[in-house]
Amino acid sequence: MSWLGITITWIVGSIVLPMLYAWRCTVVQSYREKAIEARARLHRFHFKQPLPSNVP
Repeated sequence: MSWLGITITWIVGSIVLPMLYAWRCTVVQSYREKAIEARARLHRFHFKQPLPSNVP
């Protein structure tokens, strides 16, 4: 592998990998928020009262 190939790979890797990591974190975060929201809605629907504040 030539120096040019190594350099290009390193540049692409240093840009793409953090983007992928950030995107994955964003997806996980939004999924977690949706799950919490759905659980709260389900709880309200069943018990007609707000979710206790100590529930994570």
